[in-house]
Amino acid sequence: MDMNKEISSVAGETLAMQFALAEICKALLIANPSMRPWVETAFDEAANRLKNLADTAGPSHLGYSVRVAEQIKAMVLSGSAKSSG
Repeated sequence: MDMNKEISSVAGETLAMQFALAEICKALLIANPSMRPWVETAFDEAANRLKNLADTAGPSHLGYSVRVAEQIKAMVLSGSAKSSG
C-alpha cells in the first residue's frame, strides 16, 4: 500500500470511530438524559489527558486531537439536547 492510500485509510478509520463514538453517546443520552454530566466529564477528561500529554510530549497531532475531542463533545451534547427535548 502506498503512503497516500495508507493515510487515507487511517483517516477514514479515524473518522468512522469518531462518528461511532458520537452516535453511541447520543443514543445513551437519549435513552437516559441523566447521564449527561457523566458524558460531559468523560469528554473533558479525554481533552485534559490529551492536553497534558501534548504539554509533556509536544507532538503537534496531540493539539489537533484535543480539538477533535472537543468537537465530538460539542456534536454529541448539542445533538442530545435537540433529540431529548
